[in-house]
Amino acid sequence: MNVRRKNLKRNVLVVPGWCDPRLLAGIGRYAREAGWHLELRAMFEGTVPVGWTGDGMLANDTAVPRIGKFVEEQSKKQPTVLIGSHHLDTRLPRVREDNAGMGRIAAEQFMDRGYRHYAWFSKQRIGVETERRDAYAAALAANGHHCHFLEWGTGRGRKKDTWANAKAWVSVELQKLPKPLALFVMDDSLAVDAVQA
Repeated sequence: MNVRRKNLKRNVLVVPGWCDPRLLAGIGRYAREAGWHLELRAMFEGTVPVGWTGDGMLANDTAVPRIGKFVEEQSKKQPTVLIGSHHLDTRLPRVREDNAGMGRIAAEQFMDRGYRHYAWFSKQRIGVETERRDAYAAALAANGHHCHFLEWGTGRGRKKDTWANAKAWVSVELQKLPKPLALFVMDDSLAVDAVQA
């Protein structure tokens, strides 16, 4: 059977180190418009498809060692685009969020609502968090406000890095701060953690 290549769908691999449903929805919308077939098995099985061949690859967390190694090897075989900021040093093209913009917008939202006390909460210090935190604190400082930093990675001391310990720690730290308090966190899951604490 002689099938023309132009009539075949492009086979694009999606390799997520973490999964955000909004990211997958956006990729899915574009894939539908572009006529791509998405290979999502790596996401559902939590594996990397060694030996996979296709027309392209999207990856969103090459800082995860097994994903970084796989993407590095596979990117030599087909076009590859990285999504987000959690990546090892690479020259591959990437689409990333505006972390500094997120920090500034959070500060503006809180100031517009009349808050006078501000804090930042995170569990570790990586590039994404640092960019958001620094822009948030800078926007507050430019308007004469101070930001309290609650960072479990540096604040835990000798305590084990468990959710129970982090929850107890952030609970105590939040109680020490003046209220009402505007609290900016790295992401939605940490916001839930802070509310529960």
